Amino acid sequence: MKILKSFLYGLMAAATLGGFSSCQDNIDAPEFEVPVATLKANTTIFEVKRAFWDDATNYATEIGTKEDGSHYIVAGRVITTDEPGNVFKSITIQDETAALTFSVNTYNLFLNYRVGQELVVDLTGLTIGKYNGLQQIGRKEWYASGNAWEVSFMAPELFYSHVQVNGLPEPDKVIVHELQSIGDIPSGPDGLCAWQSQLVRLNNITFVPQVDTETGEIVTTFGLYKKNFNQKVLLDGTEITLRTSGYSDFFAEEMPTKPCDMTCLLSYYGSAWQILIIDVNDIENEGNPTLPSGTETNPWSVDDAIARIQQGQTPTGWTRGYIVGTVAPEVTDVTSSTDIEWGAQATLANTVVIAPEADCTDFSRCIVVSLPQNSVMREYVALKNHPENLGKTLDIYGTLDTYLGTFGITNNQGTAAEFRLEGVDVPEGSGSGIADGDGTEASPYSAAQVVAMGTDANVANVYVKGYIVGWVDNTISNYADENNCVFSVPATAATNILIASNAGETDYTKCAVVNLPTGTIRSAVNLVDNPGNLGKIVTMKGTIRKYFAIPGVRDLTEASVSDGEGGGSVTPTPTPGGSELWSATFKSSEDGFTYDIVSMDPALTYVWTRDTQYGYMKASAYVGQSYASDAWLVSPVLDLASATSPVITFEHCINKFPSVDVAKSQCSFAVREVGGTWKTLDIPTWGTNTSWTFVASGDISLSAYAGKQIQLGFHYTSENDASGTWEVKNIVITGNGSITVK
Repeated sequence: MKILKSFLYGLMAAATLGGFSSCQDNIDAPEFEVPVATLKANTTIFEVKRAFWDDATNYATEIGTKEDGSHYIVAGRVITTDEPGNVFKSITIQDETAALTFSVNTYNLFLNYRVGQELVVDLTGLTIGKYNGLQQIGRKEWYASGNAWEVSFMAPELFYSHVQVNGLPEPDKVIVHELQSIGDIPSGPDGLCAWQSQLVRLNNITFVPQVDTETGEIVTTFGLYKKNFNQKVLLDGTEITLRTSGYSDFFAEEMPTKPCDMTCLLSYYGSAWQILIIDVNDIENEGNPTLPSGTETNPWSVDDAIARIQQGQTPTGWTRGYIVGTVAPEVTDVTSSTDIEWGAQATLANTVVIAPEADCTDFSRCIVVSLPQNSVMREYVALKNHPENLGKTLDIYGTLDTYLGTFGITNNQGTAAEFRLEGVDVPEGSGSGIADGDGTEASPYSAAQVVAMGTDANVANVYVKGYIVGWVDNTISNYADENNCVFSVPATAATNILIASNAGETDYTKCAVVNLPTGTIRSAVNLVDNPGNLGKIVTMKGTIRKYFAIPGVRDLTEASVSDGEGGGSVTPTPTPGGSELWSATFKSSEDGFTYDIVSMDPALTYVWTRDTQYGYMKASAYVGQSYASDAWLVSPVLDLASATSPVITFEHCINKFPSVDVAKSQCSFAVREVGGTWKTLDIPTWGTNTSWTFVASGDISLSAYAGKQIQLGFHYTSENDASGTWEVKNIVITGNGSITVK
């Protein structure tokens, strides 16, 4: 970030306040007193943002005291300056956990608070909330059009009274987070709290000029005079809104026409991320951008790949190294350099060893790559077959991990799409993916054929085969696109996988999405519980039908996962006890559920509510403190007259309760016959009460209600000194027959 000018101005201002003197007067110059804050931080910015988070687009809550009566006090360094004019009446600070924006009704905050200056802030007595999706500190204001409270500009005097300056500005301590893709931001409240208002570096971006709707002309400058104008920036294939004030000192400058890098503020508006340029000088490397590492165009070096494995990382991507040898026969754990056959004479063809230099013979600096049996990669790469490959560069796609006791690359199926060998052109179609079939068990349809059938297809009881290449994050949206199709693990959604005909596929338009039904198929195939399945081949029987608005495979009755075409272990997955009879996801509506409020403290405006952004039902009774409540989330009447062996499952999350035991006593699942009383049923699986991660409830039998009309109830209670948050989604009843909604 280009903050030197602002920093120097600050020093000049300090000198002016102290008075200038000549060399002769130096002896009498007063010493500059470094400010020292008397306040001490007792919590982190993330902890405060998360404690007072509300999923609503707009809200405003006064920050009270902590449970022990102490104030909420945070410390952070200033990361914004309003000097160039694009940051308007606000200032943002960050610590190691998150960033927090203060909305202050004054200009020229940079004169008092320089970039890199540490501020200690007593938050108790201030108001936290959102202004159209962005969480910040400010003044409580009624938003009539939205029928909600929101946070707007606080009086500067109020801000000054809660802030203390600590030390001198240290801009080198400002943290700039590198963000390769918007899709890398974790979904849900945790991701929003951690990433909203952060300072980020975006590499290899392209500015995309937009049309001025008033004139119909394309705008190639950053903005328009005295108007807020939205341009676009393309990052990793996704367009992000770029907000520029017509009062900034750079709005009339032409945007770069070539790819470049940029440091900027990651903001939020409505339900989407947007970015703000703080200073136009923060745009760098036009025409020569920094390329993301681990990509085909910018592979990891062997040294970089090894460093990542040593740090416990297991990313999937491209690595480049020199071919230097092969693992020796009968070696199952590479523990020394003698376990490698260095040079061109190789006894076996099942591995190749790559290094950072062509003459390296130190095993600790090398990576072992498996060459799958009968694969095109073994055919073209193995030194046993091609001693002339010694010293050539090999680019290979796969997951960095340990292999044969040392550093390795795994989850590579050996197709032509997964490697590049220096000076060798692999003929098109050579092992390039799974072959097309006719949909029979002996010759399944390929994933490419499913994609070609389109979203109008409805073909039942056929076999399909493909590589597991990723998953769809259904907390972002209920349709698949470049924003929520994820081609790496860990995964957070167990209900689906993405398949393709090539193992290295990362283009969602070439993938089909597979719905994994509750039961043993989901348990064995999903990437949440089985991250090692990424890159493996799945064969399934089901119906080719649209899912997440793209071609898909649904209603599976069989599925098996194998290591690859050349043999390997097969994980059988038995047919579950029936198919999906009814479901409620809450992605776009309440799905017929209603709220039954038994009691609610007047301080609360709701107990149960639907999160409209991420699509789940949430119960909470905390608004700065815990309040007593008793409320039900009740399903429509379900007629099980034609259903046999019904089983219900759902995904749920508990957090912020005093303990898991308290959560179990305050949250429960029950069933009642129409006109009858509620009967509580045991929920087999609960979360840890320490995160916002959803867990599968486990199977809950409804066999006692087969042939009856019932309602489902999710019961939440709380007390004045004990509450938490319970979130529920993806309720599914499986079995045989059918269910009718009354």
